[in-house]
Amino acid sequence: LIGNGIKWYDAAVGGNLLPVSTALVDGTTYYASQSVTSCESEERLGIQVQVAVNTPLTSTAIQLCTNTQISQVVIDGFTSNDLKWYTSQTATTPLSSSQIVVSGTYYISKYLLNTCESVRKPIQVVLLQQIPAPTVANSLVICGGGTVADLQAEPAQGGTINWYISSQSDVPLALTEPLSNGTYYVEQTVGNCKSVKKPVAVHVVSTTAPIVSPFVLCAGATVADLAMPAATNTTYEWFVNGTSTTALAQNYVLTTGYYFVAKKTFTCVSNKTMVHITVNPRPLAPTGDAHQYFVDYAYISNLVMNESNIVWYNSYNEAITNTNSSPQSMPLVDGHTYYAVLMGDGGCASLPYGVTAHITLGTKDLDLTKLKYYPNPVSSELNIEYTEAINRVEVYSILGQKVLSKTY
Repeated sequence: LIGNGIKWYDAAVGGNLLPVSTALVDGTTYYASQSVTSCESEERLGIQVQVAVNTPLTSTAIQLCTNTQISQVVIDGFTSNDLKWYTSQTATTPLSSSQIVVSGTYYISKYLLNTCESVRKPIQVVLLQQIPAPTVANSLVICGGGTVADLQAEPAQGGTINWYISSQSDVPLALTEPLSNGTYYVEQTVGNCKSVKKPVAVHVVSTTAPIVSPFVLCAGATVADLAMPAATNTTYEWFVNGTSTTALAQNYVLTTGYYFVAKKTFTCVSNKTMVHITVNPRPLAPTGDAHQYFVDYAYISNLVMNESNIVWYNSYNEAITNTNSSPQSMPLVDGHTYYAVLMGDGGCASLPYGVTAHITLGTKDLDLTKLKYYPNPVSSELNIEYTEAINRVEVYSILGQKVLSKTY
């Protein structure tokens, strides 16, 4: 407002007319009037003056922690709001306040009142040694629930541990904050320096007793036969009573009565649930001839035992596990042993009983001395000769399987 008929005073009314050479004083209000020809305005405009003495910074070197942003640095009492950082004396664009500071020389000016910028001062930045993350397992298990205070990490000497809900968070969690399943981040502070935030998987495991239905098993059943729902990192432990601390072995043979089961997830063992187990007796193994003979061919249905309600299996393993039973129409193979199982009450099967089938080809009307077949063994072409007309030929493998049937 210098010129254009402007006059300055030290008071709103009256006061002293100030020469334009008067030095301004910070925080002082000055009053201006405007004159046109010989007429001067009656009212004066009051303007308060802020005078910034923008002297350069005095520091020549600073020490910072690794991973420090410009926004976190204070120099000579001034924050990033009052400073501009440059990479050189002639750079035209200041660095962002989110820039990570590295070791080296920066050129920093004071920027006051959003208008006044000092000359740039070269300042040497030295980064301190990296603070290591605290010693802690990659995952922590909390049984039954807990708070942040239950998360254990080992700090360095003089270090302070802080936990965060995310790697970007700068607000530490309160020690009373309840825990939930998920990833937490732990940081160590030594002095003014902080380590990187280390992720830690936290598993909060319920210790509520499992819900288990009664079991009905067959004689000889063991703890391993108690089928429980599968879950990751979870097993079940069975006990003879509610106060026992020794779990039963997997080969422990069960009897009818009450047992107690607890669910173990990671290292957490739940409360126990009482479960009734009924063990039904198995019937005696079936009886009959262990070797049975047939002419030409026979089927499973031709095997004879002294009892009814027999189920047949092609192998001992299938019989003992009661899987893949053989149909009545399955042809028998000469020399093969089949296994009979007697089914009793409650679906309990007896121990298997083996029966070997013997099948011989009928020779009643065939004169083998007059039968010729060559070559033997044969790979592709077989010649057969007989004294009488040959109307039909069937060829079987040594296992009794039919490989050729042809009528002539």
